[in-house]
Amino acid sequence: MKKKMNKVILFLLVFAVCLSSTAFLSANAMPASDYIRSYSASTYRTGPGNIKVTFEIGGTRTMDDIGSTSIYLYELNGTSWSLVQTFLYTQSSYSHIMTSNTAVHSASVTYAGTSGKQYYATVYLWAGRNGGGDSRSVTTSAVTA
Repeated sequence: MKKKMNKVILFLLVFAVCLSSTAFLSANAMPASDYIRSYSASTYRTGPGNIKVTFEIGGTRTMDDIGSTSIYLYELNGTSWSLVQTFLYTQSSYSHIMTSNTAVHSASVTYAGTSGKQYYATVYLWAGRNGGGDSRSVTTSAVTA
């Protein structure tokens, strides 16, 4: 009787684990939103002191506007992080970070930093269509210039 009860408990545990992992996979397979299918951002060292921030955003269909509205770059000074550069799509030098009438957009910005310093970025993303839209933000990992 004890062996049979152990088998029943084991079966129920295995069943519960399978059921919960299926729910987890289904939740993660859903689109990011009605407007955003996927998004990512990264920070890279491109040479001594040089930093590059890249991003990609995919819409669920062709969007009226898609890309980054702003990118904030931070530098580690001792034990605290300080904002050192703001990139806005409304500035002519950075208008390329937002585009129109496409489903996917990727772009990058560069910063001439200080060799040996650490940097990270927070990238604000947007996808909009027919007067509606959605936004997401991504904070990159820190990189040493």
